[in-house]
Amino acid sequence: MDAKFTNSSTVPSFFLSLPVRHHAELIPRETEAHHALKAMSISKLMDLREKVDATLASKVSEERRALQSRLMNLGRVGSGAMAGGGGGARAKVEPKYRNPENPAETWAGRGLRPRWLTAAIKAGKKLEDFRHRGSSEEDGAKEGPQGEQVTPVPRGWP
Repeated sequence: MDAKFTNSSTVPSFFLSLPVRHHAELIPRETEAHHALKAMSISKLMDLREKVDATLASKVSEERRALQSRLMNLGRVGSGAMAGGGGGARAKVEPKYRNPENPAETWAGRGLRPRWLTAAIKAGKKLEDFRHRGSSEEDGAKEGPQGEQVTPVPRGWP
Protein backbone atom coordinates (compact mmCIF):
# COMPACT_ATOMS: atom_id res chain seq x y z
CA MET A 1 0.00 0.00 0.00
CA ASP A 2 1.23 3.51 -0.87
CA ALA A 3 2.49 5.69 1.95
CA LYS A 4 0.46 8.66 0.65
CA PHE A 5 -2.80 6.85 1.46
CA THR A 6 -1.92 6.04 5.05
CA ASN A 7 -1.62 9.72 5.94
CA SER A 8 -4.82 10.64 7.81
CA SER A 9 -4.85 14.16 6.30
CA THR A 10 -5.52 12.83 2.79
CA VAL A 11 -7.87 9.95 3.62
CA PRO A 12 -11.21 10.43 5.39
CA SER A 13 -11.22 9.00 8.91
CA PHE A 14 -13.85 6.37 8.19
CA PHE A 15 -11.46 4.80 5.63
CA LEU A 16 -8.86 4.37 8.35
CA SER A 17 -11.33 2.57 10.60
CA LEU A 18 -11.93 -0.13 7.95
CA PRO A 19 -9.83 -3.26 7.75
CA VAL A 20 -6.73 -2.74 5.60
CA ARG A 21 -7.87 -5.04 2.81
CA HIS A 22 -10.80 -2.68 2.06
CA HIS A 23 -8.74 0.49 1.74
CA ALA A 24 -7.48 -0.42 -1.71
CA GLU A 25 -11.03 -1.01 -2.95
CA LEU A 26 -12.20 2.45 -1.81
CA ILE A 27 -9.32 4.47 -3.23
CA PRO A 28 -10.15 5.68 -6.77
CA ARG A 29 -7.97 4.21 -9.49
CA GLU A 30 -6.87 5.95 -12.64
CA THR A 31 -9.18 4.81 -15.42
CA GLU A 32 -8.76 4.54 -19.16
CA ALA A 33 -10.72 7.78 -19.55
CA HIS A 34 -8.29 9.53 -17.22
CA HIS A 35 -5.34 8.29 -19.28
CA ALA A 36 -7.09 9.39 -22.49
CA LEU A 37 -7.61 12.89 -21.09
CA LYS A 38 -3.96 13.11 -20.06
CA ALA A 39 -2.92 12.18 -23.60
CA MET A 40 -5.10 14.85 -25.29
CA SER A 41 -3.64 18.12 -26.50
CA ILE A 42 -4.62 21.42 -24.92
CA SER A 43 -6.70 22.49 -27.94
CA LYS A 44 -8.65 19.20 -27.91
CA LEU A 45 -9.21 19.53 -24.17
CA MET A 46 -10.52 23.09 -24.67
CA ASP A 47 -12.90 21.86 -27.40
CA LEU A 48 -14.09 19.10 -25.12
CA ARG A 49 -14.60 21.61 -22.33
CA GLU A 50 -16.74 23.82 -24.59
CA LYS A 51 -18.88 20.81 -25.56
CA VAL A 52 -19.27 19.82 -21.91
CA ASP A 53 -20.23 23.39 -20.95
CA ALA A 54 -22.82 23.57 -23.76
CA THR A 55 -24.27 20.19 -22.79
CA LEU A 56 -24.43 21.17 -19.13
CA ALA A 57 -26.12 24.49 -19.97
CA SER A 58 -28.79 22.77 -22.07
CA LYS A 59 -29.42 20.13 -19.39
CA VAL A 60 -29.67 22.78 -16.67
CA SER A 61 -32.15 24.87 -18.68
CA GLU A 62 -34.15 21.72 -19.51
CA GLU A 63 -34.27 20.78 -15.83
CA ARG A 64 -35.20 24.36 -14.88
CA ARG A 65 -38.13 24.30 -17.33
CA ALA A 66 -39.31 20.96 -15.93
CA LEU A 67 -39.11 22.26 -12.34
CA GLN A 68 -40.95 25.46 -13.24
CA SER A 69 -43.66 23.40 -14.88
CA ARG A 70 -43.98 21.25 -11.77
CA LEU A 71 -44.13 24.38 -9.59
CA MET A 72 -46.89 25.83 -11.75
CA ASN A 73 -48.87 22.60 -11.38
CA LEU A 74 -48.31 22.62 -7.63
CA GLY A 75 -49.41 26.24 -7.49
CA ARG A 76 -52.66 25.39 -9.25
CA VAL A 77 -53.27 22.45 -6.95
CA GLY A 78 -52.31 24.46 -3.85
CA SER A 79 -54.53 27.41 -4.74
CA GLY A 80 -57.56 25.14 -5.04
CA ALA A 81 -56.89 23.63 -1.64
CA MET A 82 -56.58 27.06 -0.02
CA ALA A 83 -59.84 28.41 -1.50
CA GLY A 84 -61.56 28.14 1.89
CA GLY A 85 -59.45 30.91 3.39
CA GLY A 86 -56.17 30.86 5.21
CA GLY A 87 -53.07 32.91 4.58
CA GLY A 88 -52.38 35.29 1.79
CA ALA A 89 -52.39 39.03 1.39
CA ARG A 90 -54.97 41.06 3.23
CA ALA A 91 -56.62 44.23 2.07
CA LYS A 92 -54.97 47.50 3.03
CA VAL A 93 -56.25 48.82 6.36
CA GLU A 94 -56.42 52.43 7.40
CA PRO A 95 -53.95 53.30 10.18
CA LYS A 96 -55.31 53.34 13.72
CA TYR A 97 -52.21 54.71 15.42
CA ARG A 98 -49.97 57.62 14.47
CA ASN A 99 -46.64 58.82 15.85
CA PRO A 100 -47.21 62.43 17.01
CA GLU A 101 -43.51 63.21 16.57
CA ASN A 102 -43.51 61.96 12.97
CA PRO A 103 -47.02 61.81 11.46
CA ALA A 104 -45.73 59.79 8.51
CA GLU A 105 -45.18 56.84 10.88
CA THR A 106 -48.43 54.94 11.34
CA TRP A 107 -49.59 51.50 12.42
CA ALA A 108 -52.84 49.74 11.47
CA GLY A 109 -52.81 47.55 14.56
CA ARG A 110 -51.81 44.42 12.66
CA GLY A 111 -48.57 42.55 13.05
CA LEU A 112 -45.75 43.55 15.36
CA ARG A 113 -45.84 46.96 16.96
CA PRO A 114 -43.48 49.40 15.29
CA ARG A 115 -40.32 50.41 17.16
CA TRP A 116 -41.46 53.96 17.76
CA LEU A 117 -44.64 52.72 19.46
CA THR A 118 -42.87 50.06 21.52
CA ALA A 119 -40.31 52.61 22.72
CA ALA A 120 -43.03 55.10 23.66
CA ILE A 121 -45.00 52.47 25.61
CA LYS A 122 -41.84 51.45 27.46
CA ALA A 123 -41.34 55.12 28.28
CA GLY A 124 -44.70 55.12 30.09
CA LYS A 125 -47.20 56.25 27.45
CA LYS A 126 -50.39 54.34 26.73
CA LEU A 127 -51.43 52.80 23.43
CA GLU A 128 -54.56 54.97 23.36
CA ASP A 129 -52.34 58.09 23.39
CA PHE A 130 -51.41 57.27 19.81
CA ARG A 131 -54.87 56.40 18.45
CA HIS A 132 -55.49 58.23 15.21
CA ARG A 133 -58.51 60.54 15.51
CA GLY A 134 -59.88 59.48 12.13
CA SER A 135 -59.72 55.75 12.74
CA SER A 136 -63.14 54.26 12.10
CA GLU A 137 -62.77 51.20 14.31
CA GLU A 138 -62.33 51.14 18.06
CA ASP A 139 -61.13 48.12 20.05
CA GLY A 140 -64.24 47.85 22.22
CA ALA A 141 -67.92 47.65 21.33
CA LYS A 142 -69.16 49.21 18.10
CA GLU A 143 -72.49 50.56 17.09
CA GLY A 144 -74.49 48.23 14.85
CA PRO A 145 -76.73 49.16 11.89
CA GLN A 146 -79.77 49.90 14.15
CA GLY A 147 -77.73 51.74 16.76
CA GLU A 148 -77.36 48.86 19.25
CA GLN A 149 -73.97 48.03 20.76
CA VAL A 150 -72.19 45.13 19.01
CA THR A 151 -69.19 43.39 20.57
CA PRO A 152 -66.73 42.08 17.99
CA VAL A 153 -66.31 38.28 17.80
CA PRO A 154 -62.83 36.87 17.09
CA ARG A 155 -62.28 35.48 13.59
CA GLY A 156 -63.16 31.85 13.10
CA TRP A 157 -65.93 31.88 15.72
CA PRO A 158 -69.50 31.07 14.63
